[in-house]
Amino acid sequence: MRRRQSSNPYTSSRRSSTNNSSNAANPKLPAASIWLPILGHHLGIRNRKHHELLLLAIITSILALWFLTPLSDYCAACILWNVPVITDVELGRQSIVSLESKYPRVQDRWGVQKIGMELVKAGRNARYNDNNNNNHFFGSIFDNIDEYEWDFGVVHAPNLVNAFALPGGIIRVTDSLLQHLYLSNGEIAALLGHEMGHVLHRHS
Repeated sequence: MRRRQSSNPYTSSRRSSTNNSSNAANPKLPAASIWLPILGHHLGIRNRKHHELLLLAIITSILALWFLTPLSDYCAACILWNVPVITDVELGRQSIVSLESKYPRVQDRWGVQKIGMELVKAGRNARYNDNNNNNHFFGSIFDNIDEYEWDFGVVHAPNLVNAFALPGGIIRVTDSLLQHLYLSNGEIAALLGHEMGHVLHRHS
């Protein structure tokens, strides 16, 4: 015959307090502690320390993919794909008004506008040649070059040696840069090409 155990209030309360303290010491585990052992099991990893190393390796790999590969550019391109270029053009029209109220446009004695439009023409030719060669990867940057309102010019900005691009194709070079650096036409073309890249990649 089994002997019935008598309930002891003191023992019961001790057991209850022990369970409560155990629950307090082991709070609800994060989601990573749930799927990491599962992933580790499939990979043959049983040790908890190895699970932590696996998590570190996964995080490091994700960061490396984001910062050391074009992944972030591709993600941004996917987002901007549904945003029409006219949105950039309208934003550029609004921005240039306030910018040239602070840095007024001056006479272009360096041929910035002419050099810039030659670059736009070269971009159109590159798009045409790449499309004929079915080279869509390299030609894609020029596919919508005609949707922008390209406008190159010089602004008066004392002590500001810089060039900048606004959304929609507006590019300005400060007269201080041109006066201090004595750039050749080829160097001006390289400078404008860099700023055009910001516009076409929609970084501006």
